[in-house]
Amino acid sequence: MKRIASLITIILFFASCNSRKVPDVSGIKIDLQLQRFDQDFFAIDTTHIDQSLQQLHQKYPGFL
Repeated sequence: MKRIASLITIILFFASCNSRKVPDVSGIKIDLQLQRFDQDFFAIDTTHIDQSLQQLHQKYPGFL
């Protein structure tokens, strides 16, 4: 029983890998701008933490 289940699993695995269809996205133009939260977070002025955290909250409202 275990051999049959293993065989079926292997067959399904290889059968699913052959029917891959990848869409052509080479014609899509995007404008991507990255904002590095980690760099701004680690550059916080530790003598004025409250003010620095407020600035981070204004720049990245979803993270604080």
